[in-house]
Amino acid sequence: MIHIESSTACKVLASMFTKLTELRKLRVLKIDFVGLADARFSFPDSIGQFKHLRYFAFVVTAFVGLTLPGAFTKLYHMQVVDFGSCHCLDFSRGEDMMNLVNLRSVISWADFDFPNVGRLIWLQTPPFFRIRREQGYEPHQLKHLNKLQGKLLICGLENVQSKEDALEVDLAGKEKLTKVVLSWDDDSCSPEVEAEVLEGLCPSKYLERLELWNYHGARLPSWMMGKHNGSPKNLKELTFRGWIQLGPAPDLGAFIHLQSLFLSGCNWDALPGNIEHLTSLKTLIIESCKNMRSLPTLPNSLEEIKVRYCSE
Repeated sequence: MIHIESSTACKVLASMFTKLTELRKLRVLKIDFVGLADARFSFPDSIGQFKHLRYFAFVVTAFVGLTLPGAFTKLYHMQVVDFGSCHCLDFSRGEDMMNLVNLRSVISWADFDFPNVGRLIWLQTPPFFRIRREQGYEPHQLKHLNKLQGKLLICGLENVQSKEDALEVDLAGKEKLTKVVLSWDDDSCSPEVEAEVLEGLCPSKYLERLELWNYHGARLPSWMMGKHNGSPKNLKELTFRGWIQLGPAPDLGAFIHLQSLFLSGCNWDALPGNIEHLTSLKTLIIESCKNMRSLPTLPNSLEEIKVRYCSE
């Protein structure tokens, strides 16, 4: 492990990488880089000579930008790359990243932004995936990534046009995922289309935490209503952020094991009328729900309730 604090780190590391290329069979390389805010670093092409690297960590703070050269895609044996809390990560030849066929884990807060990620079938932990209307960013890119585990955030769902396209994601087949976040980034598609897309995004029955961001559909899918054999009936945490449909909240009676319910920025005028039957519910948090004026009978199991920013 190498720890560098100097603002001249780019020059130092370029020289260092040149010297380290003598260690042709190096398997693990970790570098801690503490730089100034908004600093940028471009890796030298010599990194491509570490053909036997399995684990590469270049741990930076959030405001340091990193650029990976095309030579990085020659590291065919790479299994884990760790960029710490980096928010700005650029791939100079992103189209070649699918050459890293043994890649299992990418640790970063930055957008995992390169096409054809679906070819990395061993991938377990990408930060998140953004669907676009571009070749290489289609929903089916996630279809065969069934080794994904832990948390998965899927953005850009407004770019999915049908239930059939949503089924291509095959969330139900990703049984090692414990948390899924589904996000619509804008309202460019109709509530009817959004409802159909969500119907096709049924996660596996082992899912424990689910979040819906900016969902504008008028109804919940059948798998959230207990009408699907493979639905996540053991869900423990459920979050709705930014549901603009007016009226009461949807029926959540299918989630009898639900322990935490978080509502933020929803236009509902009431909670589900049967919420008292959620006898495992321990935490209820309601914030920025401006139309909500009263609460129904709540379950005796509640240990924590927070209501904030709901009216002036």
